[in-house]
Amino acid sequence: MQRFLLALLALLFLWIPFAEAGFIRGDTPDFHPGFRASQYYSHPLENSASTMAVAANTHYATPLFVPVTTTFTKLGFEVTVAATTGARCIQAIYDTGSAIPSARQLIGTEQAADSTGIKESTVSLTLNPGWYWLTLNCNNTPTVRASVLTTRVGLFGATSTTANNTAAYYRTETYSTTPPATFGAVTENTTTTIPKVWVRL
Repeated sequence: MQRFLLALLALLFLWIPFAEAGFIRGDTPDFHPGFRASQYYSHPLENSASTMAVAANTHYATPLFVPVTTTFTKLGFEVTVAATTGARCIQAIYDTGSAIPSARQLIGTEQAADSTGIKESTVSLTLNPGWYWLTLNCNNTPTVRASVLTTRVGLFGATSTTANNTAAYYRTETYSTTPPATFGAVTENTTTTIPKVWVRL
């Protein structure tokens, strides 16, 4: 009986911090405020917004953290300087495996990049809590809205003791309206500016 009571007491001490953080209640954990319908959600460590010209045939992956089961209805990016006629971009969402983009969860609608403006796909995707990757690949070099990451933390590690922390990932990949089912081998993106790809409720 004494061992049983000690074990019960130990479980109680383990349960309390998880309950206070929101994991036991099933609501949003205290370290994340959740999502609002009017907001755009992208890289969680963005410091400010800027612009950048993307490289053609390059599949960019931006991390997104989902704290509770959430259904998203929009997947988008913004073209600020149009590319030449016929420029197109495609977006997708991947889950995480071994800390990098893994299995494709959704493909967005192909978007014109030879005109400026917000480009959004209407989707319906319910994501369980975890890390996901919002991706973008273009067949040309439009300038797009970008996330500036001057304060990067070591969420994704670094390739060496002297290298900058990894901010996101990318891979060279021939443009297709059907991104691969598995993202594939990645290259660490250690720059301070990456394409701003977002989701909305």
